[in-house]
Amino acid sequence: MSMPALVPVPPQAPPPQAAPAAPQVTRPGRALIGWMHPDQAQGFVQQVVPDPALAAETVQRAHLAVADRAAGVGQDGLITSVPPELTEHVRALEASPAAKPMFDEGWTVALVDLNRVCAFQPGVFTDQALARVQAVDKDDLASIAALTLPLTHGEQAQIQYDQLHKAWTVSSPNPNLRVATQIGPLPVSPAGSALGFAITAGPSFMQVGRYNGRHYLRDGYHRAFGLLSREITTVPAFVRDIARFEELLPDPRTMLPQDSYRGERPPVLPDYLDDTVSVSVQIPAPRPLIVIQALELRPAG
Repeated sequence: MSMPALVPVPPQAPPPQAAPAAPQVTRPGRALIGWMHPDQAQGFVQQVVPDPALAAETVQRAHLAVADRAAGVGQDGLITSVPPELTEHVRALEASPAAKPMFDEGWTVALVDLNRVCAFQPGVFTDQALARVQAVDKDDLASIAALTLPLTHGEQAQIQYDQLHKAWTVSSPNPNLRVATQIGPLPVSPAGSALGFAITAGPSFMQVGRYNGRHYLRDGYHRAFGLLSREITTVPAFVRDIARFEELLPDPRTMLPQDSYRGERPPVLPDYLDDTVSVSVQIPAPRPLIVIQALELRPAG
């Protein structure tokens, strides 16, 4: 997933010898206040409507707008087959090591109507989302596929070494930054070995999962927002039926209340652009960070 939790999180103790945490960074975004708990929604609205009473009225209007909607969401025909013009791109994906796990898990490539896909993320960042879609040719599916199902990794991770603490730090705006596997031992001299870890920041693919009869966007929210802002609604994506809720959403605590997106009137992707149910706010933007540190210990005895 590309969004952090939109609630305050108690700070965790830093690892030994780690540098102090940097001040929290925020970025422009849109928050779905019509489906949030009122207290959480009011906290965001008060960024733009400081008066508590007026902010509460704004939240109430958004909740009433959701309640006035017809129950259900029509998703018949939401998924269609990819046309021949995407054959080459799909073949390149199948040959891509980054996309291989997706195909192994049963995901397939199809065209998706973003207008009717349900959402569970409480908000999206808007700045980079809009910038990323500027080069897309809205009349060229291959150009759109290069964004939604990329063949390249994009921005590289930043790597620094702290000589004092014997620690490597790796950071990236890519939310897929992670430790992939351990490496070593590898001989580097007659008397030494190299030990370490492989760090990856693989590409993010737009994914639509069908769970319990309803299609949800599993990954690719910021690209979806950017594309919809340019009125690009039909896009290539990975699609699959999902049997277990945990496969659709590993950590529901960071998302909207379950009864909102699993209920009768779930949000859909265009709602992020709808001023009656969402609002422009500043959203915390944590940057994934990996610290690999060497500790020299000499236990007594």
